[in-house]
Amino acid sequence: MIELIPYQESLRQEWDELVERSRNGFFQFRRAFMEYHSDRFPDRSYLACDKGRCVAVLPGHLNGADGWATHLGLSHGGFVLAPETRLTQLEELFGQLHASLREQGIRTVRYKAMPWWLQREPAQDDLYLLQSRFQARRQAVWLNTLISLDADLSLSKRRRDAHKAQAEGVEIAASQDWEGFWAILAQRLSERHAVKPVHSSDEIGLLASRFPEHIKLWCVLEHGSIRAGMVGFLYGGTFHVQYSATDARGRELRALDLLALHLIDRARPGHRWFSFGTSCEDGGAVLNEGLLAWKEGFAGHGAVYEEFAYDVPGVDHHA
Repeated sequence: MIELIPYQESLRQEWDELVERSRNGFFQFRRAFMEYHSDRFPDRSYLACDKGRCVAVLPGHLNGADGWATHLGLSHGGFVLAPETRLTQLEELFGQLHASLREQGIRTVRYKAMPWWLQREPAQDDLYLLQSRFQARRQAVWLNTLISLDADLSLSKRRRDAHKAQAEGVEIAASQDWEGFWAILAQRLSERHAVKPVHSSDEIGLLASRFPEHIKLWCVLEHGSIRAGMVGFLYGGTFHVQYSATDARGRELRALDLLALHLIDRARPGHRWFSFGTSCEDGGAVLNEGLLAWKEGFAGHGAVYEEFAYDVPGVDHHA
């Protein structure tokens, strides 16, 4: 019989092994990534076993006085499924999740769905159940810009735009100068959006040291000074730009254009998609049209990722 149990430290190895062999898991679901901000998101995750074999994991944490979420501290969430896990088993696991949440006095669930372009194999079983069984409401939808690396991309205009940076003799290099790039990123986000990066420079440096094959920084350098940078999160078949920024001199040089072209070319071997990230704010309600237009100039097009909310079945929400 399949059984959903609360995660505990003794299950770390089983958890990480499931993520590695799953059809829709990636490094952000490894315990070493999830736990870097456990002080902000006290863990209330679950692990599912069938005849002693782990078949799914579910990252999660408490959310407010009577809520539970999967997982607001991560870009994405939801059930991470073994290749052999079936829809009927997943429906049973949702039932066990809801029973556990009811026992804890939890009344609402926020559920981040896994984007299809990050899945190694199809794994949208949860979306079907959210809509057909639990009447989940779409809480937010973000527009991500995705480039097909299998396509014959016409980027001649972007290459002309990047020629100025090349003519100035800049160089592109992998970097470990997280603090230097973060100063540019933080200033740019503050000027444009009055916000801070989700991660601090210490946090991203720590995560990069734990996952050096998955988290990388590339910079455009002019006489040793950083003019632009991009942080790549490498999800198997998808190269995702998690952060990008340029200083005033870099904008003059079109350094970010040059760097984007370099990374798109670099990503072609071994990746199917180049993900430019979202161009939205406020849960997708506000679209940065200028940023979107820049990304679309690299032959990128829209692909959404979604977050849902629903009431835990069997709870009297009028009490």
